[in-house]
Amino acid sequence: MKAFSVGIKSLFVVATLVVAGLASRTAVAADSAAAGRKHAAKANQMAAKNKCKSAVVEFTKAYRTLKDPTILFNRAECQRKLGNNMDALMDYELFLAEMPSAPNRASVEARMAALREAVKAESAAVPAIPTAPVAPASAGASPPAPPATQEAKQPDKIPEAPVHRAEKWTD
Repeated sequence: MKAFSVGIKSLFVVATLVVAGLASRTAVAADSAAAGRKHAAKANQMAAKNKCKSAVVEFTKAYRTLKDPTILFNRAECQRKLGNNMDALMDYELFLAEMPSAPNRASVEARMAALREAVKAESAAVPAIPTAPVAPASAGASPPAPPATQEAKQPDKIPEAPVHRAEKWTD
């Protein structure tokens, strides 16, 4: 009978620890969600004041916690206003992927089309890296010598190996 009582007490202790662990996880998740909502509110206030650069940071913090697709839409709007076309396009795409039946889907797709055109124009406007013209090689000529460097001017020296002395201690 005594062993049965000890087993029930152990089971009660384990059950209490499990319930306490679950309660603490729920509290942490609630705190995290509250922090996420604070970041979202702060970001929306900043975006309303056209402080989009700071708002993007807050939207990112809010999205990490809340995983709400509307935050992606709001962050995309700020990215678009900042001229970060590729980032805005990626956020719009994620928004539509996470919320396929979004009520503003048509306007988002129109903005995405405009952003794709802007990204294409940006990539076409990037100048190519200039290269030096290469002279045609004649049939019997040897290739040009590489430019002289400091190392090439000095005669080849083989570095001497460091001297290692082994000492043996005896008693």
